[in-house]
Amino acid sequence: MRSLTGRMALLALALGLLPGAAVAQEAGPRLGWVELLTNDSRAAAQFYAELFGWAIEGHSDGKYRLRLDGELVGGITQIQNRDGEDHTTWLLGVTVPDVRDAVVATRASGGTVIRDQTRTSDGGEWAVVADGQGAEVLVYSGDLRIEGEPAPGRWAWAELWTTDPDSAADFYGSVIGWDLEEVEHPDGTYRSFTYEGDLRAGLVPITGERVDPGWAPYIGVTDVKATVQRAEELGAEVLLAPGADVYGGRVAILRDPTGVGFLVIELEEEME
Repeated sequence: MRSLTGRMALLALALGLLPGAAVAQEAGPRLGWVELLTNDSRAAAQFYAELFGWAIEGHSDGKYRLRLDGELVGGITQIQNRDGEDHTTWLLGVTVPDVRDAVVATRASGGTVIRDQTRTSDGGEWAVVADGQGAEVLVYSGDLRIEGEPAPGRWAWAELWTTDPDSAADFYGSVIGWDLEEVEHPDGTYRSFTYEGDLRAGLVPITGERVDPGWAPYIGVTDVKATVQRAEELGAEVLLAPGADVYGGRVAILRDPTGVGFLVIELEEEME
């Protein structure tokens, strides 16, 4: 998600189906972790701590853990660019029963293995793979999980923005085991990844002309306009300001001071 300008395809439909955080789902493969990959982890940590009230726990080598009210909400990792290109992004992690199977399925499905199967010190495993359109995702097993329920300052939803929805549906079905569900609305069709009927994430088609394929995470807020104003004061760039034509002005797209984009969604009172 290196570029977030451009059309917001069916965004209103996406958030109209907001079921609560996908990361809060327990059964089966689910979005379980979110990690910011950036070339300035210290600056990023300061920005998000100021904007969302996240507590920052420092680790070695520019790695941080993020907490809200004592509960894990994600991480930040210092990275080095690959091949001279900018790969800073929010990397979403999906729990899988077997990382090796996911890696094998990635290759068989025409995807790319960015980082092969790796063991962690606590006995878990992980790999980074990319679908046929280049959207990267962390597949992992282990105890690392985002904690808490949807609330201001926490993850509210995530979508895969892709130039080839049919191919993406096949890829994530083969690699992760997700199904695809389509819901018809007066304004069009909204696609969702599901597992045994439970929503996991959205699937949104894009043209690829101004938006790169990738995963788009949403952070819940109480007041989107106030959040945007504060983000600008902290050095963020507004890529899409709140407007009545995009979900009644409840959504905005920002780029943090280290160049990574993210979305904020004003939560309805019953979700807070």
